[in-house]
Amino acid sequence: MPELTETARFAIEEVCSGRRLDDLDHCYAPNFVDHVNAMEHRGHDGVREWVGLYKRIFDDLSFTTEQQVAEGDRVVTHWTLRGSYRGCQVEFSGL
Repeated sequence: MPELTETARFAIEEVCSGRRLDDLDHCYAPNFVDHVNAMEHRGHDGVREWVGLYKRIFDDLSFTTEQQVAEGDRVVTHWTLRGSYRGCQVEFSGL
């Protein structure tokens, strides 16, 4: 199970932040589907698309893992996004 939580942490903190986007295939399946509000992103191209979107919005994008719970082959991560938008510091969290 530690491997699953480490992979989830890497996905959130490194890939989603854009720092290690080239390593996304280590943590996202080719048929990955993500739903963010009304948007849907599919596969590795979808991951690149939404990370690119967040990087354009937040100059200094970063994600921090706050808590993780793992059971079987599932991991839930409570994360916090931080960044600057038009000179203002922004922070919000999600699961």
